[in-house]
Amino acid sequence: MTHWQKSLIGSVFLMVMLAFGYQQTLAPEVRTGTGLDYAAIGRHVSVIANKPHPIGSAANREIRDYIVAYFESLGLETEVQKTTVVYRHPSRSGHATAIGFVENIIARLPGG
Repeated sequence: MTHWQKSLIGSVFLMVMLAFGYQQTLAPEVRTGTGLDYAAIGRHVSVIANKPHPIGSAANREIRDYIVAYFESLGLETEVQKTTVVYRHPSRSGHATAIGFVENIIARLPGG
């Protein structure tokens, strides 16, 4: 196989891979008939993503309270599960152990 043939095959392969990559970056189409209020979802994402809210911060507590209040407004039974997490990455033995106080929000449909 000559050099130009190898270059042509490589170029075609590259174009195919770029086409697949471009397809993967396209936003999915909004599905209709799902009953989801995409405008409301966008507003919630805007509130939550407005600023960083690291573990243990006042901003984190504000977002927790926002989510809990929303779930309760829907009539869901809401609980905040609190625990401490200790984590050491298995392949980074030289790094410090991470310890964090975390809260999980659990919402249940009544009668379930």
